[in-house]
Amino acid sequence: MAVGDVISGIFTTTGVYHDFQPSAGTEIIITAVHGSNAANLLLGLTNGTTASTSYLQYGTNWAQNANIKFGINNTNYLTVYTNSGAPPSYTGIQIK
Repeated sequence: MAVGDVISGIFTTTGVYHDFQPSAGTEIIITAVHGSNAANLLLGLTNGTTASTSYLQYGTNWAQNANIKFGINNTNYLTVYTNSGAPPSYTGIQIK
């Protein structure tokens, strides 16, 4: 991967927390997280031990698209949870 590359992924299940941790030395700006028809879409940062207590949480039972801008790296990375609907996905761009 190189600076400017678009990074995206789709998790495969609901009802569990999913993490996306970039490789060492890589930094990514997450620009969107998607959860379709999720009763809850929670997203935040984690360091692998402690998750952010300031999750963003989105409404109930409708197609959700969290347009966000926050940086992740190998130390502080993305954690996402949905308990129903389609599994969550994310999009970002590599900046380092």
